[in-house]
Amino acid sequence: MESLKIKESKNHPEIDFNVSNGSLSITGKSIPEDTLRFYTPIKDWVKEYTSAPADETTVELKFEYLNSSSNKCILDILEILYNGISGDKKLKVNWYYSEEDILEDGEFLDTIAKIPFNFIEYEDEDEEFEL
Repeated sequence: MESLKIKESKNHPEIDFNVSNGSLSITGKSIPEDTLRFYTPIKDWVKEYTSAPADETTVELKFEYLNSSSNKCILDILEILYNGISGDKKLKVNWYYSEEDILEDGEFLDTIAKIPFNFIEYEDEDEEFEL
């Protein structure tokens, strides 16, 4: 199985799923015009990954913004991982946020997903400061 890499655009996030080290990263803005069209191949890739996952899989989620349909697709991906990775294999989720609404999105997913989230606050370098 090959790693999956999709470059970020103005409407969809960067996808960097590395099979060899078990790192699954989604970063950026997620407001694709057709959310299902964008995320369905990613979900298919994740299903295939769970057939032979790394010993430890780390999901890194760092969104600038995500719409509700993207939120649902992220939940689907997490459920595929949870249901597909078992036994002595480990799964962890790191949810990065710089704004309260992104934290709230993560907390919402954390209550539904069966995987505990690690919430990590960071300072957004692109933020403009008012004087």
